[in-house]
Amino acid sequence: MSVRRKLIVVSNRGPLAFALDADGARVARRGAGGLVTALAPLVSRHDVTWIASALSDEDR
Repeated sequence: MSVRRKLIVVSNRGPLAFALDADGARVARRGAGGLVTALAPLVSRHDVTWIASALSDEDR
């Protein structure tokens, strides 16, 4: 039996990045970089709150 733990991640980049599509709608994409990939197993097994910097106007 595994225990779900509460985990807070604070990083420059987040698990998602936002951009505008051709119609001007905001769309979410998986964040770039190795941190998202490295932490994916933790996110699937625990209650994670991810705090990240807004890197673009769409991220705000």
